Amino acid sequence: MLDDSDVSTLAANEFYIQPVPMVNNDSDAKDLLQKLPPFYRSQWESTVTELKTSPSGSASGLPLKKSDLIYLRGKIASER
Repeated sequence: MLDDSDVSTLAANEFYIQPVPMVNNDSDAKDLLQKLPPFYRSQWESTVTELKTSPSGSASGLPLKKSDLIYLRGKIASER
């Protein structure tokens, strides 16, 4: 019971796990962006713009701070 629309109109209980597309180069990224719904596409583009305009040494535009990454790395190492 799948449709061919760009955005699914299936009920929440009918969702299925969809494979994540591989993005290996700029043309793959552009192709993926064309397939995203407009809301997500605009969020992606604004995030990319913000990351490009932030100073190279600054991690303020990233979702995780360096201290978060260090904590997570330690957590993963302790669980192994």
